Amino acid sequence: MWTRDKSDVPICTVATRDHLPRARTWAAYLNRNGYPSETLYVALAEPQGHGVPSAEVPPAPRHVNEPFQIVPLGELGPSETIKRMAFQYTPSEFSTSLKPFLLRHLLQCLQPAGLLYLDTDVLVLQEITEVQTRVKDRSVIVTPHLTRPVLAEGGGVEEWHVFKSGIYNTGVLAVANNRNAHTFLEWWCQRTAESHMRTDWETTFVDQPWLDFVPLFFPGVEILKDPTWNLGYWNFAETTLSNSNGVLLADGRPVRLLHLSKFDPGTGTFLYSRPMGRPGWDALAPILKDYQRRMRENGWESDSHFVWAYDFYKSGARISRHEKRLYRRLPPKAKAAFGDPFDDSRPGTFRAYARKVLRFALLRDRLRWWARRLATWVHRLSPDPSGPMA
Repeated sequence: MWTRDKSDVPICTVATRDHLPRARTWAAYLNRNGYPSETLYVALAEPQGHGVPSAEVPPAPRHVNEPFQIVPLGELGPSETIKRMAFQYTPSEFSTSLKPFLLRHLLQCLQPAGLLYLDTDVLVLQEITEVQTRVKDRSVIVTPHLTRPVLAEGGGVEEWHVFKSGIYNTGVLAVANNRNAHTFLEWWCQRTAESHMRTDWETTFVDQPWLDFVPLFFPGVEILKDPTWNLGYWNFAETTLSNSNGVLLADGRPVRLLHLSKFDPGTGTFLYSRPMGRPGWDALAPILKDYQRRMRENGWESDSHFVWAYDFYKSGARISRHEKRLYRRLPPKAKAAFGDPFDDSRPGTFRAYARKVLRFALLRDRLRWWARRLATWVHRLSPDPSGPMA
């Protein structure tokens, strides 16, 4: 059982079992900058005490001697709500959807002045007490992906790239312990519990797009327009990176938080390739090498291969991506009528319903795929309107 530290503004995150090496490395960078393990909280997005019993899926470990305090999944919300969320989302989506639940739970249990949420791939490179102090006089602090227009030829993320992901990045977020923040978290929990995404523009970001409304809906929101507080591949193009005696600088200022989203510790490259090779890119090299070393020490090569327990029915059969998408599109009443979506041992289960529906849905998706391919071929064969006249 995790203890309740009385730290002023504790720091928290969410991790699945295969991302525990990231969480350990996350904690190591925080420890190095003066934040003790007693003030760090990690919600484990795996079944513990409730969930999916299966002979093929090993139970989640108890995790002794971790450099942070484990918050069991069962404490974040009602069991049925958590189960439905776990069923309809992928591991990444489920982890992001739990952010408001974790923040709400820790505010209620710890009663701190505020909380700081940092994704497991966020590295604390400098002290961050400034934002922990500032949040006490606000309700919410958010960080935008972009703070100014970026030219297309700049090789960075342009405005249209953030339409689906959202204006603000939820990898760095602070909330105060006041009425406005609690109202915001209740609203955010409701939105992430159900996808609410239109089927024609579904996105893997189930948490971020909602933050676009936060400065409009809730008072006391601060937009932290400083890339050094959340430097990631999306804003590399609007900064000039350099390294001075081992200190990473963006436009000559020390980077507080480096967000290594889409960075693969195994290959040492970003899966998002556009920022690679930019001027000043070598400034990141020492930090990336140190991060890779720490990730190996923390079990990346072994733990990253664990399967997610919530990817299986009770019988042990794997839940397909199509079944998850179908379930998340159902209205709440239909989900409630099916009961436990993981239970496939009785008549009238969701799995039996999905088998019937998906036969036609898969055929429809295949026809749509061929229609898009045909449209692409026709476009390629059509004459270029900007070319020379015949």
